[in-house]
Amino acid sequence: MADVEYVNLSINGQPVQGRKGQTIWQAAKDAGIFIPIYCYHPKMPPLGACRICLVEVEKTPKPQTACTTAISEGMVVRTESPYAQKARGGVMEFLLINHPLDCPICDKGGECDLQNYAVDYGQATGRFQEEKRHLGKAIELGPTIALDRERCIMCQRCVRFGNEIVQDEGLIILERGAESEIGTFTGKPYVSQFSGNVTEICPVGALTSRTYRFRARPWELKHTPSVCAHCSVGCNIEIDTRLGREVVRFMSRTNDAVDDGWLCDRGRYGYGFIHSEQRLRTPLIRRGGRLEPASWAEAFDFVASRLKAIKQQYGAQAIGGIAGTHSTNEELYIFQKLLRGLIGTPNLDHKHGSFGSVPAAHIPAIHTATIEGLSTAKLIVLVGADPSARQPIIELRIKKALKAGAKLAIIGPSIKALDRFAAVRIPVALGQVEAALNALLAQLNRTGAAKGLQSEDIKTSFKALYDNYDAGTELSTEVQQLAGLLEASERITFLYDELTPDVTGNKDLVATLARLALATGQLGEAGAGIGRLVEDNNSWGALDMGIVPGFGPGYSQTAQGLSYQEMMGANGQTPLKALLVMSANPVTHLQELGLGGDAIANLELLVVQELFMSETAERAHVVLPSASFAEKDGTFTNTEGRVQQIAAAIGPLQGTAPDTAILLELAGRLGAEVLTRNSQGLFDEISRVNPLYKGLSFNNLGQEGTLRPLAREAQSGTIPDWLQNGIRPTPEVLIGTANAELEEAIEASSQSQAQ
Repeated sequence: MADVEYVNLSINGQPVQGRKGQTIWQAAKDAGIFIPIYCYHPKMPPLGACRICLVEVEKTPKPQTACTTAISEGMVVRTESPYAQKARGGVMEFLLINHPLDCPICDKGGECDLQNYAVDYGQATGRFQEEKRHLGKAIELGPTIALDRERCIMCQRCVRFGNEIVQDEGLIILERGAESEIGTFTGKPYVSQFSGNVTEICPVGALTSRTYRFRARPWELKHTPSVCAHCSVGCNIEIDTRLGREVVRFMSRTNDAVDDGWLCDRGRYGYGFIHSEQRLRTPLIRRGGRLEPASWAEAFDFVASRLKAIKQQYGAQAIGGIAGTHSTNEELYIFQKLLRGLIGTPNLDHKHGSFGSVPAAHIPAIHTATIEGLSTAKLIVLVGADPSARQPIIELRIKKALKAGAKLAIIGPSIKALDRFAAVRIPVALGQVEAALNALLAQLNRTGAAKGLQSEDIKTSFKALYDNYDAGTELSTEVQQLAGLLEASERITFLYDELTPDVTGNKDLVATLARLALATGQLGEAGAGIGRLVEDNNSWGALDMGIVPGFGPGYSQTAQGLSYQEMMGANGQTPLKALLVMSANPVTHLQELGLGGDAIANLELLVVQELFMSETAERAHVVLPSASFAEKDGTFTNTEGRVQQIAAAIGPLQGTAPDTAILLELAGRLGAEVLTRNSQGLFDEISRVNPLYKGLSFNNLGQEGTLRPLAREAQSGTIPDWLQNGIRPTPEVLIGTANAELEEAIEASSQSQAQ
């Protein structure tokens, strides 16, 4: 970039050009020159506490810490001179004075920076003859973390992680000087949904994971790059397997565009299900009212023959399919291809939120906000969303943006982790969110602050909607404050939860939010604008692959079929005779919504592909045991539309099979010619037939994944009909300063969300 200033210096005789403001360590790293660190972490401000990064800088009277010393023009640095080596050796001698010699039994042994640097910079024998100090070992700090105080070198990384990154109560330093120890305030347990990160950033074996202790040695581990499957952020992980057979831990794999190098505890520790004894290990067929073990050949023959018979007797319309949002893009694509193309039924759906009056073709085009885009946002508006609960790493990205100068606004119920950071909060119940957005639009219209309305046609349409809008009371102070922030901010990101439009009162929330993005000049703005926070790791992928009645892959128009609820008989009966369910549990989901779903008991064929015996599987005629995400290859599309690749860390557990293999085998038995059976071939087919994925290649997604190509909606002189005529704003609730009655509604809504 033209506005970046560069500085020329020399490191170990090598000419180096660094950016002005960089430290010696950063400039050296960029140049491929190694300098050891303990206290420094690239995601936190420099501290200079450990001194292991000491280097010689010409014309300075003493060694300098490379992690805190800024580079300057003409600077001459030596990192391996006798002077620097001696200084570093002295630091290492002090660090080892009280450190226990228990490397053979330490979980960090083999991947410990203290162990490694002691070899490089330590002495063969120590001069310290006194007895080492003895402190508590294996102290349980909380449900996930154990502390060995004897091993701690007081680098303070763990403490600063809580202060700088999570910005919440975390670990603290107890006592002072030589008596300093890591602990918690008043000794209460260390509980945080990000606690596991401190074990990974600890450079020694002081903080260790209670679930990993004594499970494996580093040299036994195979490391497989993958993507977390627990929420829609798509954090990059490394699946560590012992001897290539047993998953023993998940570690972070830094992707600055997505996770910034962090993992939430759900993602870090959520691997126990992979080797659970409750996993299904053999196909089951219902005989005499009971599910009994069967061979794969028996199961496929049974399903294929029954599907053919049902289609012949009742027609393809009598068959339907429901897919899960944890399946890969390839599995979802084959699922819809099997049902639509081979069986010929339009009845296909999955659990998802609605879009109101927004046409299918426009759905992906208006969602342009990215996770990385939060770092450049000047205003972040949460609209009926709680990322702390559903997409935890987004919470850390928001906090990082706030530290960089952004402001936060919240529209909706209380968000425990973020309320105190909000510059403005409009405290309305979840069903009042759309009304609050309309009140904001009315305020922007009233003050003439809708800066995104560039043409007279757009202004006329906008005024027709909002000139006579009356919120039912005086606009609240909070609405006016947020309208002022919207007017003053150049880059705005609006994040809404996919389920908020389904709440009564928010029928056209997405279109209303699109109007707000248009009015503030953010509609179609790359990296900013509207972002949809979905629940599961491949919720977007299910939409993109066409697992919805009425449109296929890439939101192409198809024959309208039955919805999720209609297929499950939420109204008391199902018109289907056969239902295929892949990695979903619709029975429980509908029961949670109070819609029943037991009408599927009348089906002549219910086939369920699943890892566990779910409530839906218990009602099935055939259950097919499938593989977990750690046992297969494929791709996921995260909440921002980033396509990322996963790889099998272990083979499918005995008796199970990947869903892709199950579907392709079934397709073959139904008469299809199956030419492609691997994920690479299936993804490349997707990129040919799905315009959203055009140009992508399985082998070229890269380590960080790729945002799907998206033809953003052009901002022409007129508003599209769906955006112009979708609603006539009439308030269903009062938007005003919160009163006791409203606070009760907010509390009730918050409790409902928590449950």
